[in-house]
Amino acid sequence: MGSTYESQSRSTPASLSSAIKQSDTPSVATAVDVVTTSEVSVSVTVDDARGLDGIVTALREFAEVSVEADLAILCAVGDNLRSDPRIAARVIGTLEGFRVRMVSQAASRRNVTIVLSDADLAAAMAQLHDEFFQEVGVRSS
Repeated sequence: MGSTYESQSRSTPASLSSAIKQSDTPSVATAVDVVTTSEVSVSVTVDDARGLDGIVTALREFAEVSVEADLAILCAVGDNLRSDPRIAARVIGTLEGFRVRMVSQAASRRNVTIVLSDADLAAAMAQLHDEFFQEVGVRSS
């Protein structure tokens, strides 16, 4: 994954969308991979950073913007996430000790997406595999 950027303002999702479309590289469409929001911020991830400078410039017209590079997306996917919220909590708890930058759950509630340092990805994935698959006799090692 390329970059995560966070915008803090009173902006609406429409103004964020508009800023993403106003990239300085018009021939490059910038797809957003993950979105999280709070009362005061919106955080998104993009894989293709070619249009990032234009997006950041447009967002800075109405918001504070910070950009982080060298991050990765790790997803836990399964139908049981939908029916048992303890599983999502267990996924996040298993990653204790890692610097988690974002957590998002899809509207379908079938996956939990975690953004963390690219350098931590392999270890975090191994830790999740050890936590969830040792029960059925499958080891990640």
